[in-house]
Amino acid sequence: MKKYVFLLLSALATLPCHGGDLALNPSHPDRYVVKRGDTLWDISAVFLRKPWLWPQIWQVNPQVRNPHRIYPGDILYLTYRDGKPVLGRTWGRNVKLSPSVRASEHDDALPAIPLDAIWPFLSRPQVVGAEELANAPYIVSSQDEHLVTGLGNRIYVRGRLDENVKRYTVVRCGEVYREPPAVKDANYRVAVRKDVAQGYASNCLGESGDDVLGYEALHVADAVIDRLGDPASAVITSSQREVLAGDRLIPQVKGDYPEFVPHAPDGDVAGSIISIMDAVSQVGPQQVVVINQGAQAGLEPGHVLAIFRSGVIVRDDVAGRASGGSYGGLSREVELPHERIGELMVFRAFTNVSYALVMNADRSVYRYDTVGNP
Repeated sequence: MKKYVFLLLSALATLPCHGGDLALNPSHPDRYVVKRGDTLWDISAVFLRKPWLWPQIWQVNPQVRNPHRIYPGDILYLTYRDGKPVLGRTWGRNVKLSPSVRASEHDDALPAIPLDAIWPFLSRPQVVGAEELANAPYIVSSQDEHLVTGLGNRIYVRGRLDENVKRYTVVRCGEVYREPPAVKDANYRVAVRKDVAQGYASNCLGESGDDVLGYEALHVADAVIDRLGDPASAVITSSQREVLAGDRLIPQVKGDYPEFVPHAPDGDVAGSIISIMDAVSQVGPQQVVVINQGAQAGLEPGHVLAIFRSGVIVRDDVAGRASGGSYGGLSREVELPHERIGELMVFRAFTNVSYALVMNADRSVYRYDTVGNP
């Protein structure tokens, strides 16, 4: 009987679960000791073929405020309940069950994805509307009228400042986030690379249109107001780039790392990658992209989307040589099928766009590749 039960459980471990695409990784262990440096995505992939289905097997502990918080040293084990796999946890570390003051909100809890890859994007750069950026206070000049200035220098600011706000982020209008072009041609990838290589105008406030989704508020520096008036004065406390006259000031916000876990969106999502951060034309895993779907489309941090290689239009020389420019009714140009090449995870959602991290990809990811439900 014991042998029979063992064989039955072994067979169940290789089969998809009822009610969905949930399937265990064929090489999954029965138990796993969490290590420092792990992420929730890494551990999910240890047990599941599709890491974003993690919530379906995680055994929620109602006594824990956030049941997805896992720490180095914890032991995760796989059991079965009503024929379905369930993942539980035992504390493999010393836990003091008494009131205490936490030094950090997140302590040593595992992040869902690598923090160092996304931290600069959690508070800045930001995506803002044209009106918000156009109406923001701006730098009119600097001490000694330098054309450019930096750390420790004094700047002079005009515009409406909040007297209750002292700390500001200095930003510059970066990229204009637009909907992908409706019509592609055979050379559209080359055009994209040329567009990115040329860079973007620092003053993009005049650019508008129905296809504009938002404006990148590129982080330039941080400043503290030390005197109100017209103009007000401020001191630059940190700088990422040279500060220029015309740069805007927006109230400084604290970076917030949301507590999320990989999961699929509830509704249908169809979008495109419209920008690639800090890259000329293509990216791979652990790099940040911008997609043209945001909170208005129901996206939230933790949502996982599949990446598809956009169908490139190629010329069919065989059809082109045929009489009348067609071969058996085939056109001279054909769009290749979309191919799934990887997954990304949303970690920050604005109204119309989202920042996402490429989690895995078996080919390079390009601008205008499409994204959809995983």
